[in-house]
Amino acid sequence: MKEFKSNNQQTLEILERANTKEIKELFHNEKYDCSDYSDSTDTLLDLVIENSNDFTRDIASKMKEAAGKKYFSAKQAWCVAYQIINNIEVYISAMKELDEECLSEVVVENENFMIVDNTENTGAIYIGIDGDNCRLEENAKVYATEKEAHQVIIDNGWEEWSGVIGTNYPVN
Repeated sequence: MKEFKSNNQQTLEILERANTKEIKELFHNEKYDCSDYSDSTDTLLDLVIENSNDFTRDIASKMKEAAGKKYFSAKQAWCVAYQIINNIEVYISAMKELDEECLSEVVVENENFMIVDNTENTGAIYIGIDGDNCRLEENAKVYATEKEAHQVIIDNGWEEWSGVIGTNYPVN
């Protein structure tokens, strides 16, 4: 099975290979006479704008404003690629930071939990705010932490028939 890699992870791999031509081709591909303008390109433009203080910042800003409607010339692409290569450690570090921020945002989205009735004969599997079974997930009691939900199960003696699942619903 092929492992899924986010655009940030793919971009980081490109940076770690430190191949100037490969980086340049993110912005201008000679074969197709255009840019790929992917999320990777957009991310790298943000990093160049943030970490550069010369004309490459202006090139990246203009391309960012054009948002893929306009292509880099080969010369512009080489300038930005060399800016990245000449400061590769900075860009790798910034890319790792960005990837960690993105991953932490994804984790936060699923941080809430609810209690469910695991017995098969109920038909109403969620545990509501009042402690009774309810048929609709949106009526279920939602807890901020898994530990908090497990503590409610223990306090009420529900260990034999209940469990905890993650949810995107807000805490109520």
